[in-house]
Amino acid sequence: PSGSTGARRENERLRHERSQLAEDVLRLRQQSVLREAQWQQERRRLSKQDSELRLEDAKLRQEDSALREALGKAETGASRRRAASLLSGGLGAQGFTRKSKAALAVAAVVVLGCACAVHFFGSCFIDDAEDDEDLEEEYYGEDAASLLAEAKAELSSTSLRRRRSSQPPRMTKIQHMCDKCQAVMNKFWKRTTRMDRLVQWIKMKIQNPGAPDWDEPDDLDDDDDDDKKKKDDDDESLLDLEHEEHRRRRGHNKQGKEELEAEDMNNPQDANMQKIVDDLAREVQGAKKELDRIKENADGARKMAKEDMPGM
Repeated sequence: PSGSTGARRENERLRHERSQLAEDVLRLRQQSVLREAQWQQERRRLSKQDSELRLEDAKLRQEDSALREALGKAETGASRRRAASLLSGGLGAQGFTRKSKAALAVAAVVVLGCACAVHFFGSCFIDDAEDDEDLEEEYYGEDAASLLAEAKAELSSTSLRRRRSSQPPRMTKIQHMCDKCQAVMNKFWKRTTRMDRLVQWIKMKIQNPGAPDWDEPDDLDDDDDDDKKKKDDDDESLLDLEHEEHRRRRGHNKQGKEELEAEDMNNPQDANMQKIVDDLAREVQGAKKELDRIKENADGARKMAKEDMPGM
C-alpha cells in the first residue's frame, strides 16, 4: 500500500509538471506569433520607406539631367566653369528627399547668377540703346535657368552699371537675389537636419523594434511660403518700375554719358557684394559635403536592415 501511494503521488507530480510545461509552451508560442507580427509590420514599413526613397532618387536624377542640360546651353567661359564647379559631385546622390536636393539646385543656380552679376560689374559698358538691345537679345536668346537669365538681363541694363552714393537698382536687385538664396539655404539646412535625424531613428528602430515612433519636427512648416512668394513678386515689380524710371531719366539727361564715364570703378559696394556671393558659394559646397555624409549614414542603415531582415 505504501508503494502504490508513492507511485500515485509521483504520477500526480509528473502530470502537474507536464501541464505547467504545456502552459509555458503555449505562452511562448503566443509571444512568438506576436513578435513575428511586429517584425512583419516593421519590415513592411521599412520596405515602403525604401521604395519611396528609390522613387524620389529616380525623379531627382531626371531633374538633375534637365538642370545640367539647361546650364550646358548657357554662356561658355567663366559662367560654365562656375556652373561645373557648383555641380561637381552630382546633385543626384541616392537616399535624399526631393525638397533637399531641389533646394540645393536652386541655391547653386542663384549663386551662379549673383557671381556672374558681380563679375561683370564695371566691365561692360553700353554707349547707345542699340547695343543695349543687342545684348539683351543675346542673353534672352539662351534657354537657361530662369534665375541665371534674370541676372544676365539685369546686367544688360545701363542703369545697373551706374555708381551712386545711394544704393542703385542693380545692388538692390542682386541683394534681393542673395537674400532669396540665403532663405533657400536656411530651409535646406532644416531639411538636412531632419534627414540626419530620420536616418539615426531608422538605425535605432532596426536595433530596437520597441523604440518610440518617428516624431516629425514642427519647424518645417511652409504654410507662409505663398505669402512670401507674393511679397517677393511685389518687390520685384517695384524694382522693375524703379529700373524703368531710372532709364527714362537717364535718357532725358544730356550729361548721362559724362556721368557714366566719371563713375568710380572701385566701388566698395561691389567688393562687399562679391564677398556675400563667395560666402554663399562656400555654403553650397559645405551643403554638398553634408549630403555626402548623410548618404553614407543612409547606406549604412540600409545595410543594417538587410542584415537583420533578409526577407525585406
